[in-house]
Amino acid sequence: MTLKRDKKRELARKQLMEKEQETTHSLVSKFSKEMISLIQEKELAVLVSFINPGVFFIASIRLIRTFESEGLKSI
Repeated sequence: MTLKRDKKRELARKQLMEKEQETTHSLVSKFSKEMISLIQEKELAVLVSFINPGVFFIASIRLIRTFESEGLKSI
């Protein structure tokens, strides 16, 4: 009886652990894609600033608003 109960507990623990790992993986993947997107946007804004400094100011304001809407601190 104890062996069956132990096996059930172990199986449930493994399943819970796998589910947590999948959830963590999906969250990390989602946030890393978002951060890469924000970094690319910032890089583009910096490149554009070399062409036209006024555009950099507008792009920076847009980036700050994006950070604030996501609940993140601006750079």
